[in-house]
Amino acid sequence: MRFEQTSDLLRYVRDLHEELADAYSNLAEKVPDRRNRMLLDYMAVREKGGAESVAAFARNSTTLAVKEFDPAMLNPVRLRKRLASELQPDSSTDEILDFGLEAHDWFLGLYDTLLDKSKTEELKALFKNLRDRTSKGKEKLARNANMLMDF
Repeated sequence: MRFEQTSDLLRYVRDLHEELADAYSNLAEKVPDRRNRMLLDYMAVREKGGAESVAAFARNSTTLAVKEFDPAMLNPVRLRKRLASELQPDSSTDEILDFGLEAHDWFLGLYDTLLDKSKTEELKALFKNLRDRTSKGKEKLARNANMLMDF
């Protein structure tokens, strides 16, 4: 998908976070294992938070910052295919967690690319903040998933 303005890109990224959250929630309803259900519910809440953060960053950026941008391409096909084909009700906890970490890696790669392409300081700050938040979210997911498996 091609985007001309940062605001369009951020809206799409927000929608992608919401799509992941919905997929996690829907799968949680079908998963027989209680721990996997808890992990998926947690991951859904985190993705909803990711969507809200992206929307907040877009709202709090100046109009100029969200209107300027070099054309950008975004291709979440691999992520979506894996979500559709590999996350099933009988997926193991490790498979669920691996997917969640891979999704974070996808967003981290996106934000790194956008950070490198950014020409203004405000856009650089925007994508750096999103990258930093995603990095912390990935660490928190790994830590909390490990705690969940310990009890």
